[in-house]
Amino acid sequence: MFYFYAICCGYLIGSLPTAYLIVKLATGVDVRAAGSGNVGGFNAFRVTESKSIGIVVGVIDGLKGVLAAGLAWWLFPLDVWMQAAAAVGTIVGHNYSVWLRFKGGRGLATAAGISFVTGLSFTIVWCLTWFVSYRFNKDILKSNLIATVLLPTIIWIAPTAFIERTMIRSAILPAEVRLATTVLAMLLLISHHDAIRDLLKRG
Repeated sequence: MFYFYAICCGYLIGSLPTAYLIVKLATGVDVRAAGSGNVGGFNAFRVTESKSIGIVVGVIDGLKGVLAAGLAWWLFPLDVWMQAAAAVGTIVGHNYSVWLRFKGGRGLATAAGISFVTGLSFTIVWCLTWFVSYRFNKDILKSNLIATVLLPTIIWIAPTAFIERTMIRSAILPAEVRLATTVLAMLLLISHHDAIRDLLKRG
């Protein structure tokens, strides 16, 4: 039952439609009806052509992840699945906000906030992979997908000692870290379904 509550609390935190509210207040435009229609920092930047707005949206979306994961960590420091439940709820809330008729963003900034609390190395690995990918293909969405796919791959093939020393802040098993990372990556890939479809069309 507590896991259900963690998911629900995470969902409510994640469902705050940051990009929609900020873009609407700044320009009067519904971000869902402009650009890619995505309710996230990158589309907020594209619609408003303001880096400041894009950054503010991204930071607040990241703070939603920090808040949800931080609360779960504070209340249940040794229960990785309680933390995972809160994380899943937050990302689902961000991607499918009840306030926007279940539309939302892709969850990357929120996932980064979660990783900042539960294991900063996750974010570091994702960002390094993203920058290497972008260096070669110059495509933001493609780099997002490559980094998201490679993150759990790297965690699964990494030596257990590496995970224990650099990836875990509490007494949880490396197998749990690997599984939780895989679930997180799957959620992010699902939210990128439109980008995946476009890339396939491009061949």
